[in-house]
Amino acid sequence: MNRAHVLDVLQWDDVLSLLYLSNYFEIYSGLVHWYYPKVQDIRGFEASVKNRMRARQLVLWFFQNHALTSPTATLKGSEALDKIYVPFLAHQAKVLVLYKRKAWKAGLRGDPENLTPKTFSGDIELCLKEGPAWVAYQSTTIESSRRSFSWYGTQYQSERLEVPVKISFPFLDGLVYGDREIICELGLQLRPSVDLTETGAGTNPDSETEDQMDSDDHGAIVSEEQPGAESGASDLPGIRTSQGKDKGELAQAQGESHRNDNRKRIRVDSTSEDEEGGGDVLAQVLTEAAVANDNERKSKKRR
Repeated sequence: MNRAHVLDVLQWDDVLSLLYLSNYFEIYSGLVHWYYPKVQDIRGFEASVKNRMRARQLVLWFFQNHALTSPTATLKGSEALDKIYVPFLAHQAKVLVLYKRKAWKAGLRGDPENLTPKTFSGDIELCLKEGPAWVAYQSTTIESSRRSFSWYGTQYQSERLEVPVKISFPFLDGLVYGDREIICELGLQLRPSVDLTETGAGTNPDSETEDQMDSDDHGAIVSEEQPGAESGASDLPGIRTSQGKDKGELAQAQGESHRNDNRKRIRVDSTSEDEEGGGDVLAQVLTEAAVANDNERKSKKRR
């Protein structure tokens, strides 16, 4: 396999690249929040949900299987997630809002042209609310010397753990808080409770084949014209067809769903005892690449 473009997550710069990618998908809904209902793009919306789910799986896989070491501390598991992933996502979201304000003042409108900084800021909040970075986002301030998307924190050395750690991370369904509005406008509804292990959306690398991952049938959303629509069939957690409910009923249902136990998301412990690392096929590739790169470095040292 050609690994020329595969991240080496034992290198800090590549760890940041993984987090940049994940953060992009987390904030993506804020950038195109207006688009899906406007053009009734159900397939595009469901693709964004699945992309976000994949990104979260990779983030979880990384922090389950790697320790991050600096001259003063070693972080792993939930502590590493809270001190690296969370503040980095919050920082980049704040910087994006700042850029929008600066662009507006400079007369740069973007698309749509009537999207004000206030509305844009609200859309970004809908991406983060109830999520792992929500509290950090609310308290984050951007210093004048740090107004970029760069990582300004400690530089770490990544090391693979022999035994994966367990992390409770209840966000693997790929949904963000603001999706409930889009779901209503597209005539869909949330499925209140789904076992991620039954849908193949958990952290087992054998749960899906590459063909399944690349399939156009994302399954999180089913239009009325698609097979399985009448029964609300789905292979992704959280969403099914509205089956005739009006938007008022759906909006009320979505509000109750969010208030009741954070939309009753399923908490997923990181890995079972018989799993080597967790994640999906992409995580397996990263694992193999990391091991290969580590072995190569050790071989060079012995010479």
